[in-house]
Amino acid sequence: MMKRRDFLKTASAAAATPVLLNGIPVQGMEHSKLLQLLSDSNCEDHVLVLIQLNGGNDGLHTVVPLDQYDKLQAARPDIIIPENSVQKLTGRDDLGFHKRMSQLNDLYSDGKLTVVQNVGYPNQNFSHFRSTDIWLMASDHDEVLDTGWLGRYMDCDHPTYPESYPNNNFPDPLGIQTGVFVSPAFLGPNASFGHAIEDPDEFYQLIEDEDNTSTDTPYGHELAFIRQTARTANAYNLRIQEAASNQNNISTLYPPNRQNRLADQLKIVARMIGGGLKTKLYMVSLPGFDTHASQVDSLDKNEGMHGDLLQMVSEAMNAFQDDIEKMGVSNKVLTMTFSEFGRRIASNGSAGTDHGAAAPIIMMSSAIEGSIIGNNPVVPDNVRVQDNLPMEIDFRSVYATVLRDWFCLDEEKIKKVLFKDFPFLPLKTTGVRNYNSDLAKIKMFPNPAVEFIYLETELTSFHLEIFDNAGMRKLDLMVKGSGALKQVNISTLPPGLYHLRISNPSGHRVMKLVKK
Repeated sequence: MMKRRDFLKTASAAAATPVLLNGIPVQGMEHSKLLQLLSDSNCEDHVLVLIQLNGGNDGLHTVVPLDQYDKLQAARPDIIIPENSVQKLTGRDDLGFHKRMSQLNDLYSDGKLTVVQNVGYPNQNFSHFRSTDIWLMASDHDEVLDTGWLGRYMDCDHPTYPESYPNNNFPDPLGIQTGVFVSPAFLGPNASFGHAIEDPDEFYQLIEDEDNTSTDTPYGHELAFIRQTARTANAYNLRIQEAASNQNNISTLYPPNRQNRLADQLKIVARMIGGGLKTKLYMVSLPGFDTHASQVDSLDKNEGMHGDLLQMVSEAMNAFQDDIEKMGVSNKVLTMTFSEFGRRIASNGSAGTDHGAAAPIIMMSSAIEGSIIGNNPVVPDNVRVQDNLPMEIDFRSVYATVLRDWFCLDEEKIKKVLFKDFPFLPLKTTGVRNYNSDLAKIKMFPNPAVEFIYLETELTSFHLEIFDNAGMRKLDLMVKGSGALKQVNISTLPPGLYHLRISNPSGHRVMKLVKK
């Protein structure tokens, strides 16, 4: 008899049940009560939209380090875009977007975009399949896991799914992915949280055909389970359709249908969020980033295959952000890109680039301040064919930061999801979000500071972390005392811009500090 766990993992693609919205199949995963356990109500309705750039995105062609331009020109003369065409980021003469990403450049100027530089993992694997698994499962390079990071996050409170789901407490799916197949990121320890089926007629026949097969046989047990799974997915599809029917797209910035595959998917996501679906996680994807050849047009290096893809990403993300802002839900949505790896520093002689290592991640939200986390990539003086950009920030630090600062997951649960402790990044949120009035009243002085800072607060105990502008934690301590002023020694910190993260059981606050 096939074990249920094995059956789920081998049959998830065939058992998934997409609902068609605008002609695109959409699958559902179950709702979670994790966020109901959190003390901060502002986190309970937060949504994460993941954009997977399939194939390995060339980060050096996406976010261009202008302070390294001469070295890049020597290493990739046949593909590098003209220096004067780079869209410089506001306040940065040393960094800019590809010319065809003007919409994202505007979003950065508006303070709605964060770029996390040099993201990857130690001992890079250059296989598409293996490296994708590493990102989706959040594993080490030499570790093979059969669960995904989102699946482990969801499974904490739903070990018996799909039995008794959906229900009155959790009528909506937790995660939704556009497409036919559900990402391995959603695999839990005992079940896949998503289901897909390619033929709707087969699906409805499956759930409506009540034959007399005995449930006391191995076959009967499996058939009953399949039917239960199908009914669950159908109920979710009805909820998806209901939410989508409650909200039409408002933005006029979307490209025409079928001209931008990513925009078509994000239009659906916007309708579901705006229509009131309580789903926390969405995943969409755009293929084509495996640019071994013909990455650029030989006559105009701003044009070509990769430029076309970057324009699709820029237009789609901008239209999506505009849409959810007009719907009034943008403050609860965080959008984030990721890809299995970057590309080599040097071009390969075919007007393309081969599989590489670190690359940037782009995060977008009305609820975060525009910022750059991490340093510009450093290009060697003499680039060899095999040279890659080294990882500066582990991708699991990005995941940990999203889980903590966006979903307000406590650090003990984060370690259960990611298995290890990873440094948190200074993801800067706007306004007073995710902390109570005592945290909001904290005053810091002097700023800029040389040797000491003083924190004026009535709090008698709190956790203080100081991160540099590269996202590296430089100070980590518990501050205790009954007096109104707490002194913190920062004399060992080099001059520069830092981010203080002050937290207690009720929430956290992030403040900027300039060290002279």
